[in-house]
Amino acid sequence: MYELWDDEASLAAHFKHDNYLNMGGLLQGFGLAGADNNKFRCDHKEPVYDETMTPRADFFTL
Repeated sequence: MYELWDDEASLAAHFKHDNYLNMGGLLQGFGLAGADNNKFRCDHKEPVYDETMTPRADFFTL
């Protein structure tokens, strides 16, 4: 799945929405064993989740 966000604020709002917050439990019900989640910019790539497994809209490893 690919998603395109207009800006960091839009992505941050997405991470706080009930649909996103409930997604993990829903996917586990289908037997999801793993995923590779990344966000991209033209000049930088890093994981979506930080070391505490918190989804981050900002680029935190610069």
